[in-house]
Amino acid sequence: MKEFFPNIFLEDYNYELPKERIALYPLPERSSSKLLVAGNKTLFTSLSLKREENFKDSDFLIFHKNFKDLPDLIPENSIIFINDTKVIPARLLFKKATGGLVEIFCLEPIFPSTDPLIALQSENKTIWKCLYSGRKVKEGTSFELKTDDLSTTVNAVVLNKEGKELVVEFSWKNEREKFINIINKIGNIPLPPYINRNSEENDYKTYQTVYANSDGSVASPTAGLHFTESIFDELAAKKVKIDKLTLHIGLGTFSPIETENIAEHNMHSEIFSVNLETLKSLYNFLINKGNKRLVAVGTTSLRTLETLYWMGIKIGKGRKFKNDFNDLVLNQYEPYFFQKTEDLPSPSQSIKSLIDYLENELKTNKLYGRTELFIVPGYEFKIVDTLITNFHLPGSTLILLVAAFVGKENFHKIYNEALENDYRFLSYGDSSLLFR
Repeated sequence: MKEFFPNIFLEDYNYELPKERIALYPLPERSSSKLLVAGNKTLFTSLSLKREENFKDSDFLIFHKNFKDLPDLIPENSIIFINDTKVIPARLLFKKATGGLVEIFCLEPIFPSTDPLIALQSENKTIWKCLYSGRKVKEGTSFELKTDDLSTTVNAVVLNKEGKELVVEFSWKNEREKFINIINKIGNIPLPPYINRNSEENDYKTYQTVYANSDGSVASPTAGLHFTESIFDELAAKKVKIDKLTLHIGLGTFSPIETENIAEHNMHSEIFSVNLETLKSLYNFLINKGNKRLVAVGTTSLRTLETLYWMGIKIGKGRKFKNDFNDLVLNQYEPYFFQKTEDLPSPSQSIKSLIDYLENELKTNKLYGRTELFIVPGYEFKIVDTLITNFHLPGSTLILLVAAFVGKENFHKIYNEALENDYRFLSYGDSSLLFR
């Protein structure tokens, strides 16, 4: 399937990011960040968005607002999808028997379940795929750490080691403590590597969205950090519907593309879950869309929504699966293969296939899956037409996603405009509202 992947060069979609433009801390007020708004002039006219004085004489328009203005920019009766994943304090600093320190970074659970919600509720024992930093770590190495209140001693044993990746068994004897409670006491919030400082107490709140609910991410869905309850209230007044889905973000989201040929890059895999109720809401919106907008808050929400379309295609082609994170998987090359070789159904038809399969075959009310969706220029969007997102790291998969969404030339216009107007970049930075 790789031969169907677009032949592109990353250098055509790169940009220079001065170090001083990286936001190391959030603004005091979540919604006070800048908001760059971009889209086609004809589209803005059809949406009855008020003409701005600083609209440029171009078919592709860019203007500057504040995130607090977001409700004024979303048409009535639109729908917004948010990712309710919650960042866990996944960085654990253990002491070896020799006295040396080693940091263990929890990535994904293995036992008693690959579902973070289940594994984090473990009592006595759990096994995780981890990264480590430190010296002389090998299979069989054990570590120990006490919680701050000294009520629980956690033991960690390395079961397997490959490079910097470990399989670690955590165990403790205090039956009153669940693993999530333990790491909340001993762990540190995993700030991105480009925020070159240690996590602080405030980060436990500011690096979390106000709607975070589902424990399991090691990175925040940062486009959602700008939202407040007040903004949600204003959106509700315009009859804008808010729906939730869950994609747990892994460290792969920060991994730079290091292959000369983009098609050779191994896209990171992330697990997601979507309620049947949300699928039905999406289906009903699609069949009655009109001029309303379908807005994804962040690249994680967008990847999940687009993944749902391709999952529906697989089901329509007779694919059978168990309702398990590791059974229903979208390979990074599959969408491009389907685009070139299949007569594809409409978005509503594909989502209906998912709904029918959940109700009639699996008889369950929640879909579980894993996605490797790698969106690059040449990808044909099926679900999302509006994206709220921050400004991303050069050389990243997220840059290619944005360029695919708005077009190569427009991507450069947007990022040049942001750099020229003192926007703050990356996780704690400013935001953009992009209309496709």
